[in-house]
Amino acid sequence: MWKGIGTQKMKQSYKNQGVTLEELKNHWSSLAPENNIANLKSKNISIFLSESDMVIPFYCGKKLLDKIETLKYNHFYEINKSLGHNLTSLLFYLNPKKFLFHK
Repeated sequence: MWKGIGTQKMKQSYKNQGVTLEELKNHWSSLAPENNIANLKSKNISIFLSESDMVIPFYCGKKLLDKIETLKYNHFYEINKSLGHNLTSLLFYLNPKKFLFHK
């Protein structure tokens, strides 16, 4: 939330109120993907990342992918270089079987 382009107004509002990133991380820790990754152990995971994503920065998604790979969870991933967040999402809507039912 702190890094994406779509949430910068929210970030500035929090900063104006004196709320720090560390405070948000502590308060919202139960929602963070890295704190819920154990729930994915028995799931088939598909991850689609874009290196040019400015909504969810690539390094954030890659960090989660790296953790899933380290844990050796069943997963599939694709990384595109230039589609960004919206066009990567559009691919989901145009071809849901690739995203939801990948074998």
